Amino acid sequence: MAYSTTIDCFSIGTLFFHFGEYENAAQFLQYSLDLVKPEYYSVNHVLEFESSEVIMLLARCSVELDMVEDARRILMGHRDLAEHSDRLLNFYTHTRHVPTSWEEKPFLPLEFIQICRSSHQNKPSRLHCRYNATTTPFLRLAPLRMEELSLDPYIAVYHNVLSDAEIAEVERVIEPLLQRIGRYDETPNSMSPSKRRTGFTGPHIDDYMHVSRAPVIERVHRHIRDMTGLFMNEHLMMIKYGLGGHCDQHYDFLNASYPSTHAMGDRMATVLFYLNDVKHGGSTAFTDLQLKVPSERGKVLFWYNMRGETHNLDRGTVHGSCPVIDGSKKILSCFINELDQMFIQRTYRPGNRHSENIKEWH
Repeated sequence: MAYSTTIDCFSIGTLFFHFGEYENAAQFLQYSLDLVKPEYYSVNHVLEFESSEVIMLLARCSVELDMVEDARRILMGHRDLAEHSDRLLNFYTHTRHVPTSWEEKPFLPLEFIQICRSSHQNKPSRLHCRYNATTTPFLRLAPLRMEELSLDPYIAVYHNVLSDAEIAEVERVIEPLLQRIGRYDETPNSMSPSKRRTGFTGPHIDDYMHVSRAPVIERVHRHIRDMTGLFMNEHLMMIKYGLGGHCDQHYDFLNASYPSTHAMGDRMATVLFYLNDVKHGGSTAFTDLQLKVPSERGKVLFWYNMRGETHNLDRGTVHGSCPVIDGSKKILSCFINELDQMFIQRTYRPGNRHSENIKEWH
């Protein structure tokens, strides 16, 4: 932890606490306290960082780990919290997290975690950057900066696609409609927060018509056509990840187990617009490719979920969103369906579609 600051360790400890990893959280919170030094008091004061915040969260971790006396000792050791220790312990005890038998757990495999680390470097490749001026006639006047990241599966990044004004307008139109990402419980029509994907998303179906008429949304659709040459008939979806917000590994294709694929075809491609810079974390990680794409304002990530003309499902596209360690992450995502392209390219119905459900987030 030689290169970490007390605030870094506090942020990581808070992240582990939200994950329910109380032992790891307590370890990083203790690191944070150990790194508090008098010469940094003025800096911490400007950043509105108080050691009492660390102490209270550390005590709460102890309560969650059934170490109430340790929690009392931690609180009594702080001069400003000692007189309130009984009241705080009573509150922590009565608000403990009680897991249920069916509770969903976050699943971040080791190879995914390794890619998300700041020390990870993408493998060198012979791919290069260039200006794309051929996908649509408009690009002859305003070519896009394009960076190819992978050819199999095909993944590309476009830089500086959205202007600051467009990003601000997208946030103004969609962000007020965001709701917490959820999962269906065992009871019908009941949803609870998901731990496999933590964040906020929207808008919901009742708001689609209102949002789709906004001029900025029409411009985003034109950007997608300019980058991909494909037609998109699905709605855009905004997702906002806060501290610790993440999404487990998943595929974007639905497979034949979903009825919607019979009417619209499967999701042949994915487009992600990054609406802000993320200081630490928040990258999009492709596990099989050992590839990490950082979140940078105005950038667009595009990839095919299927292979070439056969449209076979490409399982090399498994990916996820790394946890946000500092700040927040905002993206605008959309899927491009097979049968929407019937008038601009041939569409094949390959034989490798399966009826089993792919149990991932889509």
